[in-house]
Amino acid sequence: MATSPVYVANVNDGTISKIDTSTFTVVGSALAIGGRPSVPGTDYGPYVIAIDPAGTYAYVANYNTNNVTKISLASFTVVGSLLTVGAGPQSIVIDPAGTYAYTSNYTAGTVTKINLSTFTTVGSALAVGNGPFSIVAAVEAAFTAPGAGVHAGRRLLAVS
Repeated sequence: MATSPVYVANVNDGTISKIDTSTFTVVGSALAIGGRPSVPGTDYGPYVIAIDPAGTYAYVANYNTNNVTKISLASFTVVGSLLTVGAGPQSIVIDPAGTYAYTSNYTAGTVTKINLSTFTTVGSALAVGNGPFSIVAAVEAAFTAPGAGVHAGRRLLAVS
């Protein structure tokens, strides 16, 4: 059985690392993604990675540069320009269809919607509350979370 790689956001040096899970080794050099590295204790670089359902692209929320980086997983390279979103994108999620991504923008108190086929924002950012930290898109099938019961349907949540 083939294993899938794991990708790591290196917040303090502005890079992404790829790990071969079958050998548990880092593959090649870390990829610089265009955001500036963090200054420990004051701000954060690449923070969260989301992978589209097809496994073709990864999208990285870059907290301190207020943007998202698109990465080709086949070539492990940055694709195109950085996409500006709201201030302080803390988290990113891709809908189950792979059509849109959403960032929770901690500093701005907003959620930004991204069209993944054009890699552009859709409309204006949506105000949701003070300091939205994480964001989740539920799948369209029932699933069971330990201790939380059965959940169903597609929901988009911004936690503030």
